[in-house]
Amino acid sequence: EGVYVLGRARYRVKVHAKDKPFSYLRPYKAAAYTALHRQQLVNVTSGQVYAAICLDEVREEQDVDGVVYRRAGFEVEITGRSG
Repeated sequence: EGVYVLGRARYRVKVHAKDKPFSYLRPYKAAAYTALHRQQLVNVTSGQVYAAICLDEVREEQDVDGVVYRRAGFEVEITGRSG
């Protein structure tokens, strides 16, 4: 029997848009959420993902020389096990 490491990692998953409203980002944000929560116990090359939990919503806006960049998404915690 092998030795496994169980761990948690936090990521910020964001979609970006240039000069578009936050409503434009909504379907892309939803697609990212769906991809992360498609199924539990996902096998990956280095182990298994047991859960992906959204902890907080991300909503950022930045003006760079009159061009507005918006980012929307969430902070997610992934629990997994090494292979």
